[in-house]
Amino acid sequence: MATKAARSREGSAGLTNYSVLIVDDQPETLAALRRLLREEAYQLVTCDTPAKALEWASENRVDLLIADERMPDMRGSDLLERVREISPETVRVILTGYPGSSTVAHGLSHSVDWLISKPWNDDALKITIRQLLEEHDRRKRPRPASESSPDPAPRSREADEADFCEQAAIPLCSIGADGTILWANRAELEFLGYSRDEYVGRSLRDFHVDPRTERPTYSSRE
Repeated sequence: MATKAARSREGSAGLTNYSVLIVDDQPETLAALRRLLREEAYQLVTCDTPAKALEWASENRVDLLIADERMPDMRGSDLLERVREISPETVRVILTGYPGSSTVAHGLSHSVDWLISKPWNDDALKITIRQLLEEHDRRKRPRPASESSPDPAPRSREADEADFCEQAAIPLCSIGADGTILWANRAELEFLGYSRDEYVGRSLRDFHVDPRTERPTYSSRE
């Protein structure tokens, strides 16, 4: 059975008609998220199994779904794909304690909209959910006729993947065979404190050297 948290009268105006569904098999995680988000304006619903989440989503509107990636019965990204079939407009977010490249790749292949790592920052999590709902709200609003313009050309899968990686909450970078940094996302740059011009194009050795061996901390595969 799904658990609904009491909705506060406070919170971001304009989000009171939206619902957020969170799925995690760990009771303590759900309890922590209910405590954290109970003052938010939107309706909060939690489920402890993917089956319960699917049942809720099939009978109720879900504007944003956050699912733990590692659950016994079903991967969170697989659940999000199932919900996408039921509700294509639902914003789909993965919650994971293992934000590595395999998780990102699996999320990309399942059209995940966002990734949140455990443990989360409380303020950042609340802001992220609000921003995702506000963006969802803007997409749903019809544009005035005076602002109408021809539909943009469809985006390629490569462009969608690039945007996902750039906006990911975990640091990501691409390294060439010779150790040159080819690309870094915003989280990587903010974590290290460099601008894109200062970081990209330089050798990884300039930033990541093991002081015990004076060797770079990566290994190149020929």
